[in-house]
Amino acid sequence: MAYTDVESALSTVIQKLANYSSTNVFVDDYQQALSSGNAARAVILTRGPSESRKLTMGNPHNVENIWTVMVEVFTSAKRRSDQASQVVAEAEAIVAEVRKWPNLDNTSNVITVDIDIFDEPEMGDFGGGRARSKWWRQVVEVLVVEIVSITRSE
Repeated sequence: MAYTDVESALSTVIQKLANYSSTNVFVDDYQQALSSGNAARAVILTRGPSESRKLTMGNPHNVENIWTVMVEVFTSAKRRSDQASQVVAEAEAIVAEVRKWPNLDNTSNVITVDIDIFDEPEMGDFGGGRARSKWWRQVVEVLVVEIVSITRSE
């Protein structure tokens, strides 16, 4: 499986939440995600580090891949009443939902997912061009572990 498959599966699981859909969950697209003046929340998935290693126990042709996906959760900070607690609540809801699907809803070869809130929320100007606006951001790190069997051809 490729990283893009993992990212797509994670996006699908996040979109199981009522507040998220293809209109506010994006892959590497800050411009589109944050430029809408009406959006109250958005999620952007970006690639983190990955590693691959041959397993020495069991089937000698198995490889373990660990994919890291950074999930950046944004909530609008346009009004004075917008608080950091809102983005933290959104991030916690995403963490809880992903934990319900430890193999990303039966994604091929995925054996487990480890997810955790990465850091404290921050407020900043995100987006691009003239559409820059204030957002709260909370970063969530997702480690996806898959086992794949490598076949050799002669």
